[in-house]
Amino acid sequence: VILSTNKYGWQNKVPQEFVPPETSKAIGKELLNAFKELVSPLLNSDSFPNVQHQHIQLWGAGLPSAVLEHADAVFDPVVRAGVCADWCVAPCIEGAMLSGQRLADIISAHSL
Repeated sequence: VILSTNKYGWQNKVPQEFVPPETSKAIGKELLNAFKELVSPLLNSDSFPNVQHQHIQLWGAGLPSAVLEHADAVFDPVVRAGVCADWCVAPCIEGAMLSGQRLADIISAHSL
């Protein structure tokens, strides 16, 4: 997963129901190249793995107005379903990542 800044999302916003293929391709290439440039000094070789799947979502309006209290993620062990989101922790990308990590921990604990 490669996440852009909110500003980048707004600068490249198109209707979410239909991201034009040429926009998807251009944005995907731009973000992947920026990621490669960022991590290439950490790699032991010049090769970079091929992309297996790509989905572009330009979500410039993603800012929840409320945050769930007292739970970083929600998991129902009976139906084995869970929810993680930025609105579970904090209205930002970090909040979404922390919520996802918490849900992974919960699922892992129930899988033992």
